[in-house]
Amino acid sequence: MEARISVRDLHYEPDHENREKACMDVMVRSEDRVFNFAFSFQLREQTGNVDATLQEGRECLIDLFRAALDDLESAQLQTE
Repeated sequence: MEARISVRDLHYEPDHENREKACMDVMVRSEDRVFNFAFSFQLREQTGNVDATLQEGRECLIDLFRAALDDLESAQLQTE
């Protein structure tokens, strides 16, 4: 089964300590299902270089998706 991942929204907002964090809404669509996820992550050492910050965020998300896929493929599903 093939899935398509789309980023629906990416914006920045302050966290509870008034530091910047990135917030992203992601949609995963397969042939018969649609899942929506919301992610947020801290922007470390924000220097005003938005491109570098987005690249860092992108790399974090790619690592997160890979780890989640590996875990989902190897885990037994609990249905209680």
